[in-house]
Amino acid sequence: MAPMFTPRCNFGIEVVDDLLFVVGGFDGFKSTTKVECYDAETGSWYRGDIPCAYHGVVYLKGFVYYIGGCYNGTCLNTVSKFNPITRTWHQVAPMLSRRCEVSVATLDGYIYAMGGFDGHGDLKTAERYDPETNKWSLIKPMNETARHGLGVIAFNDKIYAVSDYSLSQRTSDVWEQIPKRSFRRTKFRDLYYSCHVIC
Repeated sequence: MAPMFTPRCNFGIEVVDDLLFVVGGFDGFKSTTKVECYDAETGSWYRGDIPCAYHGVVYLKGFVYYIGGCYNGTCLNTVSKFNPITRTWHQVAPMLSRRCEVSVATLDGYIYAMGGFDGHGDLKTAERYDPETNKWSLIKPMNETARHGLGVIAFNDKIYAVSDYSLSQRTSDVWEQIPKRSFRRTKFRDLYYSCHVIC
């Protein structure tokens, strides 16, 4: 595989058919707004720009969504979707809150955006996007303290939100606390967390 144009870490990544999208990240000196797409059929990388970093990236119903982020120190609520067939970006309805380092997941045909930083403080709020109506709506906030940069995953009809401090799961439109557990994170440090769930 050919190397990317821009070396980076901490990027958003999504796979659509034979296309691998790498969005944003950190190039070792600063956040990058570069978007690169690897086409497995041609073995080539293509590139473009999205004017922000610290965003969420998900794939839903044939489109890659680029959600929130930060540009020149301003937290954003903007949302764009990429059509991999026409290779074009289009703006959709913005989120209800500005969210930098937002955590995103898809479940049952919806996009969920959780936590983040709005420029004033961390958020514990969460919202859901319906691509059929092009509208965002607030859902119940997470039980734990406000957080940004959570790890989230949809699994078994639930969305799990994980940080160094807690793990949450959302189901039946409520967040649940999951009992604390201890996991070896590195050979030097244990990670302790509690849990909540959303759906």
